[in-house]
Amino acid sequence: MSLNNCKLLIVFCLLSLKKDFILNRKNSKLFIDYTMALLFVLLMSSQATEQKVHEWLGVAMLLIALMHQYLNFWWYQSLLKMKRNAFYLFKNTVSVLMIIALVLCIFSGFAMSKYATPFLRGAIKLSLTRQIHLCVTHWFFILVGLHIGLHLINWVKRSFTIKIKKILFVILWCVSVYGLYLFLETQMLDYLLMRSQFAFLDYKMPLWQTVGKNMVMMISWIFMSLLLANFLQQQGNAK
Repeated sequence: MSLNNCKLLIVFCLLSLKKDFILNRKNSKLFIDYTMALLFVLLMSSQATEQKVHEWLGVAMLLIALMHQYLNFWWYQSLLKMKRNAFYLFKNTVSVLMIIALVLCIFSGFAMSKYATPFLRGAIKLSLTRQIHLCVTHWFFILVGLHIGLHLINWVKRSFTIKIKKILFVILWCVSVYGLYLFLETQMLDYLLMRSQFAFLDYKMPLWQTVGKNMVMMISWIFMSLLLANFLQQQGNAK
């Protein structure tokens, strides 16, 4: 992705902040959700993009995240009124942690920025900021996967037959095993536990391959979330 394409994306994000721009509200939410997922996968593929592109993608992510919060503001208003069973408690906890992680991702990224927000560079000691950024971005990666799975569970249950569900289970299980292998191979555990100040990345890997690996790892967390969500719902229905 070139820097010019990245800036065009940001302009589109700004235009989308206008209520019901081009799309109706329901379709806007879907567009925002898919765009956020794509942007985050690209951000996690920083070794295959220029530093400038990575930083401006971060700006686009901020704009899309703000729009996402606006379109889902009802969630904050009804948070204390929602069901108190284990499934909804876990779902809301993941959502809250994801918001906190996103704020830390954006702030720590801007505090290291050379191009997008250079006026914020050095707001926190760079070595500490880098370590925080590595940690929270990888936690955010996991939380996004869990969040997607928790929102897909009901759709999966009503959209597929039992036979199709069994086939999907086998496929997702195989993909998830490979995704967990990649997760461990890329030393993500060290980043999650703040045991590394630098990201050890393969800068020779093409963008499509990097994005593919990140997608496979994301699917692992989505699959685990689907399994956990199904278990929690079954426990809630049994009571």
